[in-house]
Amino acid sequence: MSVNIEQVMIDKVYPFQVGGARVLGRYAHLDNVITGVLEHHEYPWPVTRLLAELIVVGSLMVTGFKFKGVFTLQVVSKGPVRLLVLDITSDGNVRACAKFDETAVSKAQIDGNPLTTLIPGGNIVFSIDQENEKDIYQGIVEITGNNLSECINHYFRQSEQINTTVMVAVPETESEFNNSNIQAGGIMIQQMPEKPDQAGEEDDNTWLDAVTKMSTLKSSELLDGSKQPEQMLYNLFWEEGVGVFEPKELKAQCRCSMDKITTMLQRFSEADIKSMVVDGQVEVICEFCSKKYNLDPDTLLE
Repeated sequence: MSVNIEQVMIDKVYPFQVGGARVLGRYAHLDNVITGVLEHHEYPWPVTRLLAELIVVGSLMVTGFKFKGVFTLQVVSKGPVRLLVLDITSDGNVRACAKFDETAVSKAQIDGNPLTTLIPGGNIVFSIDQENEKDIYQGIVEITGNNLSECINHYFRQSEQINTTVMVAVPETESEFNNSNIQAGGIMIQQMPEKPDQAGEEDDNTWLDAVTKMSTLKSSELLDGSKQPEQMLYNLFWEEGVGVFEPKELKAQCRCSMDKITTMLQRFSEADIKSMVVDGQVEVICEFCSKKYNLDPDTLLE
């Protein structure tokens, strides 16, 4: 039976192992997720590009954690782009949004990746909010590289002592982001901590070889959705040997609902709720999916 390659590739993150058990990775080619998230927003293309990069980076990171709840990745700065937010549930639902100064973004002189121009001196914060648990796992890293991938590499090496290499490819021009079908992709490998009974030199060589092979990848290859992930990874790591595991599917899906909006608004005081009334209704627009909710203020005050 023939297999539709797009159905196999799109919206999935593929965990894999290179050589021994210590070199683990994830590979993703995202199509519907990127397009599905971005179609809700009319952001300038530099902001759109940053958000697309964040979605790929977050998709690679989230599949490395075992949790039941919500993984959130934020980029915070005092620059033209004040905030980028991505969250992914353990069920694979993805949503994202941005807050920025439109005038400052339009005037910015962007040369190459817009990160250093639009988000100078910011931080990347990620958290895992587990269901039924009070404690939230959180990590933070200063933006020190030229792109989000370099920042994540720095975080894992410095804070987690895990050698990490991430590569992300997103469209680089405004015309590419105007397409109805936006392609993006990424790959991440990590050298996991050594166990006492493991020999270090062979594993280190496998890691260095894997990093070298990964560096030969071109952005066009990560953006190409026509190859089976197993074949692409085999072509890259065939000398070391590679095993590809069951993929995790992701989809663009907001978590907002009338019940959640109502519960949120009922926390406000009566005076605050009355100040929100316009033409007899309280209107709320979800920042993630732009869906409008109109609520009866009398219901909120019950």
